Amino acid sequence: MKMNEKAVSEAVGFVLILGIVISGIGLVTLYGYPVLVKEQSNTDVKNMERAMIVIQNDMKSLCFKNVPYKETSLQVSGGTFEVINATQYGGFINVTNGTPAFQKNYTIGALTYRSDRGTGVTTLENGAVMIRQEGATGSAMLAERGGSMTTPRIRSSFTS
Repeated sequence: MKMNEKAVSEAVGFVLILGIVISGIGLVTLYGYPVLVKEQSNTDVKNMERAMIVIQNDMKSLCFKNVPYKETSLQVSGGTFEVINATQYGGFINVTNGTPAFQKNYTIGALTYRSDRGTGVTTLENGAVMIRQEGATGSAMLAERGGSMTTPRIRSSFTS
């Protein structure tokens, strides 16, 4: 009996399997990693939105209740958290009672979180938590400012 000695080398099989493995890793890196980074950025922004609402509630407790102090622990990740001085933060406030009765440049400070990986900006300004995209005009109110019903509504907007 004669054996067939025409065979493919082991090296060719090894190169084929190695190529398939490297291609798989490349595809995961090319398509999977950006999605992972985006989701991590979204999670960081959502966590800071919740933290801003906690700060807002603490501020309400300090202002409207007989609470002498509040202690809050924040974990900031994936961005920068800054306190902006009232003289450095530009914004205008329209105080309205049905019709625009008064408009004035009003200096108010803000707590601002800017995401490092995305364009999300979360701000606690004038008692309200607002979100916007960096460089975009306008914002969306995430949590309305609290207060008594007799307090006039103050609408504020970002000026970049």
